[in-house]
Amino acid sequence: MELTKELIDANGFTDEQVQVIKEHGSNYIVEIKKQFDDEYKATANTNAQNIIGSAASGVEKLTGFRPREAGEHLEVYNKLAFDHFNKSAVEELNKSKLSYEDKLKNFKGSEDIHKSLEELRSKYDSLQAKEAEFEALASSGIKEKYETLLEENKRTNIDNAFVSVLPTFPTDVNEYEKVGKWNEFKSEVLKTNDIVKVDNEYYAIDKTNPHKQVKLSELVSKDGNIQKLLEGRNQQGLNAKQDFRKVDGVPFDVPKGAGSKERAELIRDHLKKEGIDVTDKNYSTKFSELNSKILLAN
Repeated sequence: MELTKELIDANGFTDEQVQVIKEHGSNYIVEIKKQFDDEYKATANTNAQNIIGSAASGVEKLTGFRPREAGEHLEVYNKLAFDHFNKSAVEELNKSKLSYEDKLKNFKGSEDIHKSLEELRSKYDSLQAKEAEFEALASSGIKEKYETLLEENKRTNIDNAFVSVLPTFPTDVNEYEKVGKWNEFKSEVLKTNDIVKVDNEYYAIDKTNPHKQVKLSELVSKDGNIQKLLEGRNQQGLNAKQDFRKVDGVPFDVPKGAGSKERAELIRDHLKKEGIDVTDKNYSTKFSELNSKILLAN
């Protein structure tokens, strides 16, 4: 520590005092510097260890190597870690290469692809054929034909039901009177009931209340007109008048005052006997002709 001449003169320091002050100052500075160096080195070492530890942790995660041991030089650890990493990578690469070569060796590309294409082509052709069939059916009126067939089947089932319960009328009963009364009975039953077959027995089931079920045969036995016909014409007397009349051009007797439903049933049954079904192109014409003759005769 240097003292200026002005400082010495101002304080009246002797040469001995000046020397003591210089020595004391030098020793103090040396001590302070040493203390500072020790603290700096400790802090620097701590920081360096933290940095090295962080770097080693990153290398560990990257390479999958073991953790760095305490005091192990980072350079040495890094070399060991990357040697391990390179070895593992090479082994994995060789394994993948062997697998690839094996698959390549056993691959039958052209044959397999050809077979798959043939299968796809066959399926495609089949789908095209089905599409063509569907379009042909759609344009042929299949829906209308199906609905007509369904309606005919329903009507056939109903006819079978009533035929199964049709009683045997006396031979002296007028045929057209019998047909007229029977068709009237059928019309009344079907107006409010559906006909269903259960255990070989036909039932009339109410359309509004399915719990109301009656055997069709019981309805026949309860119908007054049918039972009257079953008694026979002889019991009506030889001079009893019939409610049927002849109509010119109509090949069957027509009940007096017959309504539209009764006329339709009589005409339909006659045409059916003649072999003219509802699907026949002449059905509508024949039906209209007979119906008009009956109406004009009223």
